[in-house]
Amino acid sequence: MAQKRIEYYGKFTPTGVDTSQARRLQALSGLAEQVGDVAFDIGAKIQTERGQEAGVASGMEAAQEGQAPETKEGFLSAISIYDQAYNKAALNAYSSGIRVDGKKKLFELEEQYADDPDPVAFQSDFNGYMKGVTEGLPEDIAADLRLRLTEDAMRVQGRLADAQRARQFDLAAANLNEELTTLADEQARAAREGDDTRVQELQAQIENIGLDNAGIIDPADYSKFTSEQEDRLIVQSNLGQLDRAVFDNEEGLSLPERIERVVS
Repeated sequence: MAQKRIEYYGKFTPTGVDTSQARRLQALSGLAEQVGDVAFDIGAKIQTERGQEAGVASGMEAAQEGQAPETKEGFLSAISIYDQAYNKAALNAYSSGIRVDGKKKLFELEEQYADDPDPVAFQSDFNGYMKGVTEGLPEDIAADLRLRLTEDAMRVQGRLADAQRARQFDLAAANLNEELTTLADEQARAAREGDDTRVQELQAQIENIGLDNAGIIDPADYSKFTSEQEDRLIVQSNLGQLDRAVFDNEEGLSLPERIERVVS
């Protein structure tokens, strides 16, 4: 008897790969990375704050001493977060402090030269100050400081220059008035002595001073001076004639008679 072939052995369904463990590991890995990033950010923030706090203190102290603060391994180089924050804060604090100190320095210099204005000497002193407070700074910060303080310095220098011109003008006017007074006194003596030639020579000098210095001598003051001098010369000339009449009284005239002769 022939055996019947079995045509059906049953279906084989393969079992799928279990990836749940891998997904859990991946999730844990991502969480660890996120936690690491958060921890780094927190640590960086703490280091930044510490660096800024220390840098501000250092910069303010340096500004009081007028010397640039020492930085950590250079400015914004590839160094630690703390050092970068320290350097930036120290330099910013120093720059801010110097701007305040610079204004005080300019005020002191202006006061120093108030009685004897000298814009050139002021500029020399200011340049020396700027050189000292910017030495050792990064060039961009030094340039910013120079720009800010130079604007204030130019205003102070302008006021000193104006004061110097006014002082020189007043001094020139005083010297001219003194010279005119001296000439007027000499002219009055010449008039009393009866030296008409000298009177005219001195009159020419007085008039030349008035013409050559019209922008310095006040016109009203000069006009008053010349008018009073004319009256003075008349009086001195008459007194001189009286003196000579008294001295040369050969006719035995009385004093009223001699005065009348002089006047007439």
